[in-house]
Amino acid sequence: MNFKAASITLALASVFSVGLISCNGSVDNGGPSIPSPTPTTVPTPVEAQGIYNGSTSDSRQLVTLIVPSGQYYAWYTTKLSSTVLGGGIEGVLSASDGTLASNNGVDYNIELDTISPAVLAGSYTVQSTISGNLTYGQNGDQVTFSANYDTAYDNTPSLSAVTGTYDGVASSPGGTELVVFTVGTDGKVAGVDPNNCTFSGTLTPNADHNYYALSVTFGASPCVAAGQTFTGVSLYQATGGQLLGMAPNSSRTNGVIFRAVKRPS
Repeated sequence: MNFKAASITLALASVFSVGLISCNGSVDNGGPSIPSPTPTTVPTPVEAQGIYNGSTSDSRQLVTLIVPSGQYYAWYTTKLSSTVLGGGIEGVLSASDGTLASNNGVDYNIELDTISPAVLAGSYTVQSTISGNLTYGQNGDQVTFSANYDTAYDNTPSLSAVTGTYDGVASSPGGTELVVFTVGTDGKVAGVDPNNCTFSGTLTPNADHNYYALSVTFGASPCVAAGQTFTGVSLYQATGGQLLGMAPNSSRTNGVIFRAVKRPS
């Protein structure tokens, strides 16, 4: 698909008011007024966070990552092959009392070379299952899905796990291409496509859960997105050595999505 497409620091300030005591023991309130501290709210992680493996009603395999903030990324295959990337969906969802909802999803379909709004409605059981439907655009086409929680989400990610050489398919502003790239022991990514467009980037392990922050920067011409950087997430599934990535731009009209498999060492 062509996308046309790519810590919060909490400061706690302690303040107090001081009254000056005069010689006769009375309180002098004539000093400066110091405001009371403003409580800092830490967002509650969504209950439905996790990695989920499943399928859709139109015969696609589905891998979904929901991170603690509610941001979700879903990679789906083509109808004819469980190993060929068909596209991806990205958005922000809410999860409360067993109900999933998102009205801002974007579906990047590689097969049709389209970008479509997607509304998600469904349900979840904590660390067990998610299910529901996706409604597309004004025509109201729907696809249902169901998926099971993958306990790999609870593992600690490491750079040693993803180090290696990968072959795969990537969709970027330049089109959908076969790509070869390496991930070093330091998390640095380097690769090239058949048009000799080079790209580089980084994979950074998440501190709490089994996924990686992803950054991809394209080289000079002939890259269509020369000099542009895209950020998102990457997910490594040890069974099969599959590395998935999605990195849209800020306007979600451009970016990178890929599926690649690590070569045997």
